[in-house]
Amino acid sequence: ANILRVRAHSTSSASKTFTVQADSRPTLRMVPRHGKEKGGDARISRSVPWIFRNEAENFEELQKSGHTALLVNVENSEGREIGAAVCNLHKGVNIIARIVSDNVAVPIDQAFFVQRVIRALAHRQQFVQDVMHCRLVNSEGDLLPGILCDRYDDTICVQFTSAAMECLFETHVLDALEEVLEPRAIIQRYDLHRDRQLEHAPIR
Repeated sequence: ANILRVRAHSTSSASKTFTVQADSRPTLRMVPRHGKEKGGDARISRSVPWIFRNEAENFEELQKSGHTALLVNVENSEGREIGAAVCNLHKGVNIIARIVSDNVAVPIDQAFFVQRVIRALAHRQQFVQDVMHCRLVNSEGDLLPGILCDRYDDTICVQFTSAAMECLFETHVLDALEEVLEPRAIIQRYDLHRDRQLEHAPIR
């Protein structure tokens, strides 16, 4: 069946690049901790999936790539692998990276997003009475940072609140939702203006 996708078209010239395989990705290095529970990877070690600008050592170096978003491997100051993250390279952004997987060896491809959507759906089937009318994907809560998806019977509505996730994986995410849910229509919303302004994402 044909799937109707209703979406605004961006006039942004943002560059898009990512490498699925871990050994070819750039690395985001974190600064050393300046206390047992402060700075560096202290926040990440408590399962907070965000990396702030002052926690990254080589952000300016990654910016020199000329891209506005990258899929990166994240390491702490001692070289220990933390995971894979989508990295927003816009100047002035506070949250620069969001952890997508705590295993850098996992390919971040369409199959990855299919499995995450299946996981989110299975969770709702266990705890939600009406899975045909619910928030199906709730961003970091479903290990899909910066992605919101509401289900209204055979129509789903998607919002990206992470500019890097949208820039790098918009097509993969929409294709994964289509594969798992087989909706009649996918509608993308861009009305979270404050969130998009903070991310330096285009307002459409």
